[in-house]
Amino acid sequence: MYTPSRNIVSCHLSGFAYYEGMEVFKELEVGTPLELAAEPDNPYDSASVRVGYQGKKIGYIPQAHNDIISQLLVFGHGDIVEAQVNRITPDAAPERQIGIVVRVKDAR
Repeated sequence: MYTPSRNIVSCHLSGFAYYEGMEVFKELEVGTPLELAAEPDNPYDSASVRVGYQGKKIGYIPQAHNDIISQLLVFGHGDIVEAQVNRITPDAAPERQIGIVVRVKDAR
């Protein structure tokens, strides 16, 4: 039986080194749930999607991948998506240390 992927996007966490990401780096593991929030008033990108962990801003979904997720969040459909850490590469450059996946929640 064919089962489609629930993944909307899999990407690195943009801006990780510039926000509070380094403060929580040791707490993150593959599978750690993350918080998503649209920032339509962001002066650099009106479709920006902030990524958080326990209330701390740890980065953003890269601009090339944020459009659909931003629309879902802005129009009140944030309850159908979930985000989590899917890759940790401590030896990579700070902008590439954390990978995330955003997927549609399985409500079956």
